[in-house]
Amino acid sequence: REKKIAHSDDETIWVEVMMKKKILLGLTYRATYTDLLTEEEGNSKLNKMLEKAHLISDRVIYLGDLNCDYNSQTPDKDTTILMETCSAYGLNQLIKSPTRITEDTKTTIDHIWTDTSKNLIKESGTLIGMKATAHEGIGITH
Repeated sequence: REKKIAHSDDETIWVEVMMKKKILLGLTYRATYTDLLTEEEGNSKLNKMLEKAHLISDRVIYLGDLNCDYNSQTPDKDTTILMETCSAYGLNQLIKSPTRITEDTKTTIDHIWTDTSKNLIKESGTLIGMKATAHEGIGITH
Protein backbone atom coordinates (compact mmCIF):
# COMPACT_ATOMS: atom_id res chain seq x y z
CA ARG A 1 0.00 0.00 0.00
CA GLU A 2 1.42 3.38 -1.00
CA LYS A 3 2.22 5.86 1.76
CA LYS A 4 2.08 9.62 1.23
CA ILE A 5 5.51 10.51 2.55
CA ALA A 6 7.29 12.13 -0.41
CA HIS A 7 6.54 15.48 -2.00
CA SER A 8 4.72 15.20 -5.30
CA ASP A 9 7.67 16.72 -7.21
CA ASP A 10 10.19 14.16 -5.94
CA GLU A 11 10.81 10.97 -7.85
CA THR A 12 10.21 8.90 -4.75
CA ILE A 13 7.58 6.38 -3.77
CA TRP A 14 7.02 4.86 -0.35
CA VAL A 15 5.10 1.61 0.04
CA GLU A 16 4.17 -0.47 3.02
CA VAL A 17 4.94 -4.13 2.39
CA MET A 18 2.95 -6.53 4.51
CA MET A 19 4.85 -9.58 5.71
CA LYS A 20 4.94 -11.15 9.16
CA LYS A 21 5.72 -7.58 10.20
CA LYS A 22 5.31 -4.65 7.85
CA ILE A 23 8.30 -3.08 6.12
CA LEU A 24 8.29 0.47 4.83
CA LEU A 25 10.10 0.61 1.49
CA GLY A 26 11.20 3.92 -0.05
CA LEU A 27 12.48 4.05 -3.62
CA THR A 28 14.08 7.16 -5.18
CA TYR A 29 15.54 8.16 -8.48
CA ARG A 30 17.47 11.32 -7.65
CA ALA A 31 17.80 13.23 -10.88
CA THR A 32 19.96 16.33 -11.22
CA TYR A 33 16.91 18.60 -11.13
CA THR A 34 15.60 17.38 -7.75
CA ASP A 35 16.28 19.13 -4.47
CA LEU A 36 15.98 16.07 -2.24
CA LEU A 37 19.26 16.84 -0.47
CA THR A 38 19.08 20.64 -0.48
CA GLU A 39 19.01 21.88 3.07
CA GLU A 40 16.52 24.54 4.09
CA GLU A 41 16.65 25.69 7.70
CA GLY A 42 18.91 22.72 8.51
CA ASN A 43 16.53 20.15 7.05
CA SER A 44 16.44 18.38 3.70
CA LYS A 45 13.44 16.75 2.03
CA LEU A 46 15.14 13.40 2.62
CA ASN A 47 15.35 14.12 6.34
CA LYS A 48 11.65 15.02 6.43
CA MET A 49 10.75 11.83 4.53
CA LEU A 50 12.79 9.59 6.82
CA GLU A 51 11.28 11.28 9.85
CA LYS A 52 7.74 10.57 8.55
CA ALA A 53 8.74 7.03 7.60
CA HIS A 54 10.11 6.27 11.06
CA LEU A 55 6.91 7.55 12.66
CA ILE A 56 5.08 4.84 10.69
CA SER A 57 7.60 2.04 11.21
CA ASP A 58 11.14 1.47 12.44
CA ARG A 59 11.47 -1.26 9.79
CA VAL A 60 12.61 0.92 6.87
CA ILE A 61 14.48 0.11 3.68
CA TYR A 62 15.41 3.13 1.57
CA LEU A 63 16.98 2.51 -1.82
CA GLY A 64 17.51 3.87 -5.28
CA ASP A 65 19.72 5.55 -7.80
CA LEU A 66 20.74 8.46 -5.59
CA ASN A 67 23.58 9.77 -7.78
CA CYS A 68 25.83 10.24 -4.75
CA ASP A 69 29.10 8.32 -4.77
CA TYR A 70 29.14 6.51 -1.45
CA ASN A 71 32.74 5.35 -1.91
CA SER A 72 34.21 8.72 -2.89
CA GLN A 73 37.40 9.62 -1.05
CA THR A 74 36.18 13.24 -1.04
CA PRO A 75 32.37 13.16 -0.80
CA ASP A 76 30.57 16.19 -2.17
CA LYS A 77 28.00 18.15 -0.13
CA ASP A 78 25.01 16.09 -1.32
CA THR A 79 26.73 12.80 -0.56
CA THR A 80 27.67 14.05 2.91
CA ILE A 81 24.08 15.15 3.58
CA LEU A 82 22.78 11.77 2.38
CA MET A 83 25.18 9.78 4.56
CA GLU A 84 24.63 11.94 7.66
CA THR A 85 20.84 11.91 7.27
CA CYS A 86 20.57 8.16 6.81
CA SER A 87 22.99 7.55 9.65
CA ALA A 88 20.92 9.78 11.96
CA TYR A 89 18.01 7.36 11.46
CA GLY A 90 20.16 4.29 12.14
CA LEU A 91 20.40 3.31 8.48
CA ASN A 92 23.51 1.68 7.03
CA GLN A 93 24.49 1.56 3.37
CA LEU A 94 24.65 -2.05 2.17
CA ILE A 95 26.16 -1.44 -1.27
CA LYS A 96 29.93 -1.37 -1.01
CA SER A 97 31.13 -2.06 -4.56
CA PRO A 98 30.85 0.26 -7.59
CA THR A 99 27.49 0.21 -9.34
CA ARG A 100 28.38 2.49 -12.24
CA ILE A 101 31.58 1.80 -14.11
CA THR A 102 32.84 3.82 -17.07
CA GLU A 103 36.23 3.92 -18.77
CA ASP A 104 37.34 6.64 -16.34
CA THR A 105 35.34 6.13 -13.14
CA LYS A 106 33.90 3.62 -10.74
CA THR A 107 31.17 5.01 -8.52
CA THR A 108 28.71 3.64 -5.99
CA ILE A 109 25.60 5.66 -6.81
CA ASP A 110 22.96 2.97 -6.27
CA HIS A 111 22.18 2.58 -2.60
CA ILE A 112 20.30 0.36 -0.19
CA TRP A 113 19.98 1.84 3.30
CA THR A 114 18.48 -0.06 6.23
CA ASP A 115 18.98 -0.79 9.91
CA THR A 116 21.17 -3.88 9.62
CA SER A 117 20.34 -4.99 13.17
CA LYS A 118 16.76 -5.71 12.05
CA ASN A 119 17.82 -8.16 9.26
CA LEU A 120 15.14 -6.78 6.93
CA ILE A 121 16.97 -7.72 3.73
CA LYS A 122 17.41 -11.33 4.76
CA GLU A 123 13.90 -11.53 6.20
CA SER A 124 12.21 -10.12 3.11
CA GLY A 125 14.38 -11.88 0.55
CA THR A 126 13.34 -9.16 -1.89
CA LEU A 127 16.75 -7.67 -2.56
CA ILE A 128 19.05 -10.67 -2.55
CA GLY A 129 20.65 -10.98 -5.97
CA MET A 130 19.13 -7.69 -7.13
CA LYS A 131 20.53 -6.28 -10.36
CA ALA A 132 20.45 -2.67 -11.47
CA THR A 133 19.22 -2.25 -15.02
CA ALA A 134 21.26 0.79 -16.00
CA HIS A 135 24.31 0.00 -13.92
CA GLU A 136 26.44 -2.89 -12.81
CA GLY A 137 25.09 -5.64 -10.59
CA ILE A 138 24.76 -4.65 -6.98
CA GLY A 139 26.89 -6.43 -4.39
CA ILE A 140 25.12 -6.51 -1.05
CA THR A 141 26.98 -6.96 2.21
CA HIS A 142 25.21 -7.95 5.39
